[in-house]
Amino acid sequence: MQLDETYANTLELAVRIADDAARADIETSCPSFTGDGREPMSAEEIRSAWYDVAGAGTESRGVVEIALYYLTLRGKIIHHPSRNTWVRLKSGCAGDPPDASVACTCKFDMPSSQLR
Repeated sequence: MQLDETYANTLELAVRIADDAARADIETSCPSFTGDGREPMSAEEIRSAWYDVAGAGTESRGVVEIALYYLTLRGKIIHHPSRNTWVRLKSGCAGDPPDASVACTCKFDMPSSQLR
């Protein structure tokens, strides 16, 4: 593998990790709701949940603000049409089209001996 290819794979993996971390920060710190305001019940409802970023606890607000800013720059935030503090998180990862499904198309060329 050439150095440029290694760098590209490393960068793609780093972006995927950052995307996942920012998403997790919002999912774990903010109250989530279905479109009609009910708590999500099914896996499908959770995937399409709205997160109230204003509802993050005091200790999580800074983390949520950074995650929201990062995911906005990445084009992975959908704003609710009438509730300005509610957002939905787009799926997919680096290199995927904006409306990608939950399945990631990233390919990483890493020897299994490097996985620990």
